[in-house]
Amino acid sequence: MLKIICFSAVSSLILISCGSKTPEDYAKEYCQCMQQYQDNPVRCKDILEDAKSEFGEDNEEAKKEFKNAYKSCMEE
Repeated sequence: MLKIICFSAVSSLILISCGSKTPEDYAKEYCQCMQQYQDNPVRCKDILEDAKSEFGEDNEEAKKEFKNAYKSCMEE
């Protein structure tokens, strides 16, 4: 699968991928899903699979960002 990514400079050192979700975006979506489907959390599994596919299962930085954003969302 060919994936086209565009980049825009936010500062001279930071680049952001245009149109892609961040780990935080996936975490918020997963959090909202888990809150909505507490009785059937399997319905939210696809969100986790999409995040793993986007960032890779071994991406520790993405895992950390996801975990922190999810925890923050659940505490709201």
